[in-house]
Amino acid sequence: MTEQVFSSHGSSKLSRRWALIYALVSILLLMRLVKLGSGTNFFFDEWQFVVERSVFDSASFLQPHNGHLVAFPVAIYMLFVRIVGLDHHWVFGVFAVLAHLCVANLVATLVRRRRGEFAGLCSMIVVAFMGAGWQNIFWSFQIGFVASIAFFLGSLLVLDVDKDELSRARRIVASCLMMCSLLSSGVGVAALVATSFVCAVRPERARVWWVPIAPVLMYGVWYLSYGESSVSLGAYTTLPEFGGEAASAAVGGVFGVGENIGQLLLGMLLVVLLGRFRQFWSSRVSVATVVFYGTFVVLVALSRSSNGEPTASRYLYVGIIAIVVALGASPTTLAWPSKALPGILAVLAIWGSNSMLESGARTQRMEGELISANLAVVESYGSFLDPALPVDPVHAPQLSVGGYLLAVARFESSPAARLSDVPDLGFEARLSADLIIDRAIVPTELSVAGEDCTVGTAGVTNVSASPGASVLISGFEPTNFTIRRFNLDASRAAGRSVDFAIVKFEFPRDQLDLPFHLVFDKPVDVVTCPH
Repeated sequence: MTEQVFSSHGSSKLSRRWALIYALVSILLLMRLVKLGSGTNFFFDEWQFVVERSVFDSASFLQPHNGHLVAFPVAIYMLFVRIVGLDHHWVFGVFAVLAHLCVANLVATLVRRRRGEFAGLCSMIVVAFMGAGWQNIFWSFQIGFVASIAFFLGSLLVLDVDKDELSRARRIVASCLMMCSLLSSGVGVAALVATSFVCAVRPERARVWWVPIAPVLMYGVWYLSYGESSVSLGAYTTLPEFGGEAASAAVGGVFGVGENIGQLLLGMLLVVLLGRFRQFWSSRVSVATVVFYGTFVVLVALSRSSNGEPTASRYLYVGIIAIVVALGASPTTLAWPSKALPGILAVLAIWGSNSMLESGARTQRMEGELISANLAVVESYGSFLDPALPVDPVHAPQLSVGGYLLAVARFESSPAARLSDVPDLGFEARLSADLIIDRAIVPTELSVAGEDCTVGTAGVTNVSASPGASVLISGFEPTNFTIRRFNLDASRAAGRSVDFAIVKFEFPRDQLDLPFHLVFDKPVDVVTCPH
């Protein structure tokens, strides 16, 4: 490929007026996204960083997470936890939004070099408000994905210059950015392939061939020492279907219309691009972005296709950015019939994505509320719980009660809600808190009761008990039971059984004046005994 095929960038200068506009829009975007994402909490993946990677040693930084090298996000979590503790998760959320807006600004820079300031601004807003990619915006754990993409886009910007401007300093910076991308997540592997492609197709490849070498060696050494592969070559048969679903959902995700309409939009887009094939491929940035996304989809399909997640929000995020950059950075592919068209497309994209963005933020807040309630109960009733039990088998299966309590003691801070606030939380949060209480209260079987013991209440299925009380229950046949305190309205299948003689339930004492409720499938008797 020659320099005539791959064009260089346009003007990289930004006037003072447009710089001010970009800055003001970025501030407004930051305020909007931070407000939407407020109220989240640590999720179980993040707790692995807090609990299992809290020591400054090589294992904390270099052990893979689901096959990813995650040294950069681990360092961020280590730093923030030690500065702000566990009770200020909003700091992590703000950092995640800032990282996302950094990606949006890098996309804008790549686009405005070809399309001008207005098109660049529109692309920044579209990326910033992509509802389909909400996971990578509001889930702070995803800073690894976002950082890998940011470093990749940065390397494209550094290398996207004319021959005379390709200094040694630029090449060194590009190499360092590629290493940072690899240190952030497995997305960096796709970034490495794409940036290496850029170096290979430049006419002055003799000057840039070594740029990917250091990142390749670094990643190779890490992989030989710590790496674990989840890639299954036998999954290659899923590539066409997986790739088609992922690409269709990404194209549809730009406008918030879903995969079905996305298939139609993808087909129309491919027809246009095939008709102007040579023009589209005249941009190094466009080609590199296509290579990046193609490599990413292949890697995900070979490693995660069994999970059936081609349309997962965190993957759509990557696809949407690739689409915006690939089209926006191509100088002649789609000649704008009107200078207002970028604005029209941006309005349609924001209008279509807004409900998905708000829904994603709402989902994160509900999850954060649920985890806050769980942790409040764990801290209050920790002495009643087996330290090896997971805090929540569904939402936090890898975080044990003992590990969580040790982290709280180590950092002298807590992300839990106040126990007195739990009754005012949402339905799912109150239900989840009750499920932990259900595991904490273990009945003790008594062989016989004293001769002076009598039946206080006979034939009941709901027994109320105050905090700190002990209750004796008697019955004639086995029955299942649940313990409820915060959510009495939930319909729950009784999870444990008790086989009579007489069993004793001891309820913990706490500062909350709210009774516990024992709910049985079959009638039982409440036994009272004199002290």
